[in-house]
Amino acid sequence: MDINSSASTLNVSTSSQGHATTGRSCLEWSDDMHRAMLEGLVEAKAQGLQTDGGFKKDGWMHGVRGAQDHTRQEVTKEKVNNKFDNDGRNG
Repeated sequence: MDINSSASTLNVSTSSQGHATTGRSCLEWSDDMHRAMLEGLVEAKAQGLQTDGGFKKDGWMHGVRGAQDHTRQEVTKEKVNNKFDNDGRNG
């Protein structure tokens, strides 16, 4: 199987930083974005928007708005959720 034809069939590319993507854009997190995301999630927790199973959608949106204030990149609930989950595994 030709690897180049397989990659184009799967819509897999490599970002300029070498991260594999699958048709979705990679979000480059700055320290300010990360800090603002966490501050938003702390505020969401204080407002009761976190359950035993995680944050409610409105809670995640606090993190999205915080991060979005520091970038022109598209910040989504899924990207914030992934960043938060990865922080827990790596931190």
